Amino acid sequence: MARDNLFWQFNDNTWEEIIRNISRGDYVLVLGNEGILDPAFGGGDSKTYINTLVGRHMQEMIASGSSMSGLNQKNLLLDILADNPCTVEQVSQDLRKLLGTRCFRTVLTTSYDGFVEAVMREVWGDSLRVLDIYGDRSSDFDFPNEIVSDEFYDIQPTLYYIFGKADPSHPRKDFVADDNDSIVAISRWMNVGESPRKFINYLKKKSLLSIGCKFEDWFFRFFWYILRRDIRNLKNGQVAITLNDKSDSDINLGKYLKAQLVNTYPDACKFMQELSRRMQSLGTEIGAHLQKDEVFISYAGEDSAMAAILFRKLQENNIDVWMDSGRLFCGDDYDRKIQEAIYSCKVFLTILSPQVRDDLQKGVTDRYYLKEWRMAAERIGEGMRLFPVAIDGYDIRGEYHRRFESMMAPVTAYDMQSQPLSSLIDRIQMILGR
Repeated sequence: MARDNLFWQFNDNTWEEIIRNISRGDYVLVLGNEGILDPAFGGGDSKTYINTLVGRHMQEMIASGSSMSGLNQKNLLLDILADNPCTVEQVSQDLRKLLGTRCFRTVLTTSYDGFVEAVMREVWGDSLRVLDIYGDRSSDFDFPNEIVSDEFYDIQPTLYYIFGKADPSHPRKDFVADDNDSIVAISRWMNVGESPRKFINYLKKKSLLSIGCKFEDWFFRFFWYILRRDIRNLKNGQVAITLNDKSDSDINLGKYLKAQLVNTYPDACKFMQELSRRMQSLGTEIGAHLQKDEVFISYAGEDSAMAAILFRKLQENNIDVWMDSGRLFCGDDYDRKIQEAIYSCKVFLTILSPQVRDDLQKGVTDRYYLKEWRMAAERIGEGMRLFPVAIDGYDIRGEYHRRFESMMAPVTAYDMQSQPLSSLIDRIQMILGR
């Protein structure tokens, strides 16, 4: 098989299918080392960057005459990470944009460093749940029993360290540092008595989007099997990103995945860049299929991907939705169309997000969604219901929320951090008289 034929040719239809699945919450994101960091740090590979720090540290030890006998690799890594904390500023802009869409509430990382966690905390704040294959079974090892459903919005934002986390503040907690450790971790995942059963059961129901995972051929298949429990059933919308179309191991992996009808792409960095670009314009793509009538979705431009997920979920329940992309289309009377849509809708659904929180705290007045609020405020109680939806990072008990109520109406906001998505759909349908 020629090298050029190892990977699927991604065309607009391929991208459209991936974006559609992402916007429905179908994918769980699996992140490896490649493309995690800004190219200035290890060429973008977090493992390469940390290895560079290790090499530099050992050279300094040699230069100082320190003895290297009995040097423990894991202790060395912990010391280095303690001296060089993982920060958001070191992470690639493309990954920050991708995770910033909030379309990936469940993320797995094969790395032991904290770079992905830094970005996830930037996006989700204190609502982020961190799990770890070597975690405490009573707290940070598996999903809790009280999960209300498997719906995308009903899962607390979660980051899972597949092979453990190197945590300088908990030096006794184990993590994978070499191939032998990897085999031990794999056996832990495969052992029913030791693996996070509720988490694995959730993963079985989802498709996997794997970016930057430089697994050897056998290792990749082993890990994929652990998550799927069926190596013969990989093609259901799943996408795997391999990184190197030159090495024999990745060439063999490419052959294998293509034979399984799994979409593959040879460059993780370019894939992430293109995916983040398309995700940022997700609202525009949906804006081309606007419908007017029952529900108008109002949102800050930064929340377009989140609004798109709600848009599609409402449509799947046969609710007509009008959602604007926030961009002026050539020839459109933009203000008039927005005003007509707001004046004719039955439910004005506005997303209250961390961006909205920041705007309210700063007293911002020139955002377009605020103009939509002012239009809607004229019709509240006159044939239109206000339906504010608070997502992760927005506190409906916060002082800033009073400004929202003074601008709109003192109505109870739907808090998606504590209530299931199915209940949101039910309430909107009840308002619509269904």
